[in-house]
Amino acid sequence: MEKKTLQEYGFTDEQLDQADEQVSMVEFGTLHNHEGKQFWFYLNIRPSLYLGYKQAFEQGGSIDIKSYGDVIACGWGNTPPDNVIQTMRDEHNCSPDFQENLQEAFSNVAKKLK
Repeated sequence: MEKKTLQEYGFTDEQLDQADEQVSMVEFGTLHNHEGKQFWFYLNIRPSLYLGYKQAFEQGGSIDIKSYGDVIACGWGNTPPDNVIQTMRDEHNCSPDFQENLQEAFSNVAKKLK
């Protein structure tokens, strides 16, 4: 959990504090607990901690997701039930395939620019 990571991009502490008060970012992810059992989650992340969260998540190993924000939904397995997916779309404009769709959109734009 590192707030300073965004400062290297020119953000001030005041700007990060304002972002934390005004904006939330909902992220879908899957991890394994200490017993090796897989679970899915939706995490409401404070913007000032997002880069630190992404770095920790990508490095693997043990990560305390609650230190980066509030868990707003979770369950066992790798895919949430349809009703949870729909609730996340309706209430938070978030879906578990957001990252995949975003990468596909960027790829399509890049192809058009070539």
